[in-house]
Amino acid sequence: MTLSFVNTTLITIDKDRRCAGVISRATKTISSKSDKEEDFGLQTAGKSIGAVENTVSRIKQFTNAVRRLSQRAAANTRHAVSSITTTARIGKAGAAAATTATSTTNPFGWVTLSLGAVVLLFMMAAVVVIVITVMISSAGALAAAGDGFYWPLETQRYVASGYGPREPMYIDGKWTGSFHFGIDIPAPEGTPIGASAFGTVVIANDDDNGGYGKYVMIIHEDGYASIYGHMSSVNVVKGDEVVAMEIIGEVGNTGLSKGPHIHFEVYLDGVAIDPENDIILKDWD
Repeated sequence: MTLSFVNTTLITIDKDRRCAGVISRATKTISSKSDKEEDFGLQTAGKSIGAVENTVSRIKQFTNAVRRLSQRAAANTRHAVSSITTTARIGKAGAAAATTATSTTNPFGWVTLSLGAVVLLFMMAAVVVIVITVMISSAGALAAAGDGFYWPLETQRYVASGYGPREPMYIDGKWTGSFHFGIDIPAPEGTPIGASAFGTVVIANDDDNGGYGKYVMIIHEDGYASIYGHMSSVNVVKGDEVVAMEIIGEVGNTGLSKGPHIHFEVYLDGVAIDPENDIILKDWD
């Protein structure tokens, strides 16, 4: 009886030992699976964060591009924006008044909208269409700003050398450039030179040195600037405000020049443009 009891006890202990082993292995498996799931979760979270950061970066790039475009169009959209704001206020006031008066229901009973809300939606759509139209046409509007320019000489219109590529010339022991950034208008020495448009004088060089010789540079509105070279005399100083056709100097033959003429350049946002074809030069009044 005692031997039988011992055998039974040993069998029970052995079963307990095997059960403990199973439990230990199961615990390790669960722990390993939990670690893998945690690693997978961290990897997934990392990818999600990376995707969010990439999206935020793209949004910032888009926002910066829109801001630059808005700044570019601002000078030409002030009037339009003012009109839009006035219209929106009128529409908002009308919508508020109509909302208190009545409402309309979809015949099928899907949506119930106040009449004021309908009016306001139409006004918002109109504003969006107008703003998009103005932004698309901003480039043309900026170019049109050059319509206010005048010829720098009162009567002379013959252009001896136009804007663009040309053969280099050897003058006074120096070679001129192969690209002509302005136009040359021959005229007798001493012919009055007028400012092409309203602006501020930023350079008034009265020294006969360099390629331009004696010259004047004027900054105009909307990103335009103009240069008048080879003058015989300069009648303005830096900081002067001038109006269109105001006399700023006289035609000469200073600098790299082969004869009396005015070298006339026009720039838009720092880039040289063709004075004959990219802007409209008007005759003096």
